[in-house]
Amino acid sequence: MPLYANASCKDEQVYLTNDTLADALVDLAAKHAPASCHWVDLGVGEGALIRRMPHPRSGVECRQIDPGLRCADVHYGRDALKWAPTDHAEGICVCMNPPFKESVAFFNHAARFGRDSAPLLICWIAGVNIRLWSTEDRLDPRMELVEEFLVPSHMSTFLVPFKGARGAARNVLVKTVVQVWRRRSDGFARAQWNLPKRLSGFRCV
Repeated sequence: MPLYANASCKDEQVYLTNDTLADALVDLAAKHAPASCHWVDLGVGEGALIRRMPHPRSGVECRQIDPGLRCADVHYGRDALKWAPTDHAEGICVCMNPPFKESVAFFNHAARFGRDSAPLLICWIAGVNIRLWSTEDRLDPRMELVEEFLVPSHMSTFLVPFKGARGAARNVLVKTVVQVWRRRSDGFARAQWNLPKRLSGFRCV
């Protein structure tokens, strides 16, 4: 499967999660989530993830969704990178499928939720480019990767919802991974890649 198939620059990175992948993501998060936590969805879209989350839960979506498709507990028309949950409970579990071009910004924003000493889990869908060292090194160094799965082909279909002047709604194939991260404390810092600037016998040009 190609990295992207049937995708377009007009998609504006709005790829809605299919039901099968949404089920798997929330089930996986539940395996690792703190016993008592507040569930959060950044970039709700049409609610595939948040509708599956247990209460208490909240979310944010930058678009103004049709009232008939809205979910309770979601703040619409808000900048996700300027919003944070107010109910911290005993910890926070974030499930999200953020815009791929802003995935690092969404991850790092979520990594600051709640008190530093409280449990925080992030379970998300990301493009395979997140596995590049240069991309992973930009993620909050306090976060530790717990589990990771390559999303199989039959679960990698995302809906682009645009209709009318911006083109018909359609499905696209995007090669993705699902990752589970947890925040560590007490001075933990994830090991970063430190590649040498040059090798012996080579000169900079």
